[in-house]
Amino acid sequence: MFRKKGRVGIVSEIHPQHGGDMSTLKVMIMQSHMAGADAVKLQLYSSQALFGDDRKKHMEISFDELNEIKEYADLFGIDVFASAFDEERIEWCESLGFKYHKIASRMAPNKEFCEKVIKLGKPTLISTRGDKPYKADNLEYLYCVPEYPTVLGNINMPSKFEKEGSMGYSDHSLGITACQVAIARGAKIVEKHFTLSKNLQNPDERGHQGGMTYEDLLQLRRFADECMIIK
Repeated sequence: MFRKKGRVGIVSEIHPQHGGDMSTLKVMIMQSHMAGADAVKLQLYSSQALFGDDRKKHMEISFDELNEIKEYADLFGIDVFASAFDEERIEWCESLGFKYHKIASRMAPNKEFCEKVIKLGKPTLISTRGDKPYKADNLEYLYCVPEYPTVLGNINMPSKFEKEGSMGYSDHSLGITACQVAIARGAKIVEKHFTLSKNLQNPDERGHQGGMTYEDLLQLRRFADECMIIK
């Protein structure tokens, strides 16, 4: 996994805040790397298949674009991986040599899909609200409340992550407070949407207001590193 020994892994999720623009996406990768993220994460889907219409077709990432994104991330030495929402796109990740997979919370109930991803043998993260329906040596759970944005009072975060069987926390709340609390409670991985500006409010690009900016990520990286020193 991307997490370095003795260091909290920070995942910068850059989809869909890139708005379907490759240039914007590349800027987000560069800024995520510069501010201290260990990995960047995408979402791979067919709008028609996932949502039943084409309202998010402009945010689809093709195989060739995915290859271009990986090559760009490789230039900075930052890992890129994805929440893929169908088997074809999982195969894209495999063919491009992605080191690990992510299963989104909305796909967690799909037992057939999840088991196929897990059986690939790659380190795999899955977001759930605390339930742990699958068991495998290559599988780790991220605690997640799938509300955009999540109200802090609705999180009900684990008091001790390791004790309760979660490796980390996937956040959708405003600010970075929830991520800081998760790290203080033992989360080894935190995942949060990244944005170039919280003032962007396109309803098709959920994650801006609840996302972290470059400055937020710098602060979160510093907090995580200092927590590990204190421990």
